[in-house]
Amino acid sequence: MSIFIYIGGAPKNGKCSVFPLSGIATITKFNITQKSWEDNVPISKYEYFYSYDNGKIYLPIETEIWTEKSILKIFNPIYNKYNEIILICKATN
Repeated sequence: MSIFIYIGGAPKNGKCSVFPLSGIATITKFNITQKSWEDNVPISKYEYFYSYDNGKIYLPIETEIWTEKSILKIFNPIYNKYNEIILICKATN
């Protein structure tokens, strides 16, 4: 008796885009969109993460529906007058 288990790799070549590129905390709704993921298996989950500290720590952006390729996010204010936010988008199957 043989059992075959498919162990595929993670989706690749995906892109994460943000619009607008700048805004005001607590006011601007940023549209974060994932696209162009390549895989032989359908994508089952999209995740979004952000960092205020130049990529040292990434925090998840909570979403109610994991299959959404696009979300809206309003960021909370921090103490710096201007701050760069780094985003990571992840797709899994």
